[in-house]
Amino acid sequence: MQYKARDVFCGEDVAIKLLARLSSPNDHAALIARLNEWVEAQSRLNHPVLVRTRQVQEYEGRPVIVSELAEGHKLADWLNAEGPLAPRVMLNVMRQLLGLLACAHGAGLAHGNLRMSDVLVCGDGQLRVVNLGLAYALGRVIRADIQGDLRAAGRLLFTMLHQVARAGNADSLRYAPVLEAMGVAAARAITPASPSGYPSAAAFWRALRCAADLDAGMTSLRRKTAPQGAATAHIPTLTVRANADGSTSSSPPVMPTWIE
Repeated sequence: MQYKARDVFCGEDVAIKLLARLSSPNDHAALIARLNEWVEAQSRLNHPVLVRTRQVQEYEGRPVIVSELAEGHKLADWLNAEGPLAPRVMLNVMRQLLGLLACAHGAGLAHGNLRMSDVLVCGDGQLRVVNLGLAYALGRVIRADIQGDLRAAGRLLFTMLHQVARAGNADSLRYAPVLEAMGVAAARAITPASPSGYPSAAAFWRALRCAADLDAGMTSLRRKTAPQGAATAHIPTLTVRANADGSTSSSPPVMPTWIE
């Protein structure tokens, strides 16, 4: 159960999640300890897509998770409202998601239970991801499952591609080479126990660069007839770095600019 609340100390709105009360005091203490360890681990991450957990408190014997408040549309609702996405938009979604996963995996964390309901889309197209690592803290997964995160990202991409294929409009033919390259990358991610599966989020993004380069090439051709001063297509690389304070972050942290 989640609520919106006001933090009177910092004067900001926050999200609070009430967890179920545990009957055993020992189990309750162990859960609080795991949650505090999770908050500490998450604090080492530095990425704009992450919805950061601030602290763990208790209310009437129930654990309470206090997080940054992120307001946006759930990804599934956004996809239904937007309809089939252009390849550059799908690639931008994947760049942001894989950037966060690369940052987290580099710090030894995984989301553990990545679903479309965990991904929010804000008004400017910025993604925000909630509950990173919570499944592990709650004991629902036994380890930081990096491959599980990558399979979940692949399924998300496949969902977006399926929406385009189901629409069967002119764009699905116009961008057929790009969509095919993206489909190959998604299939590689979701194939169970595949020896060709991606070892990292950065490797997944490198596979998508084939589609990104194709899309950039098609955009470059269209740009020749675009008005002067129009934005140019930019396909960013994804890098992960260790910060001086021991945290990890990925770049680029800003949204790329695309040409229509």
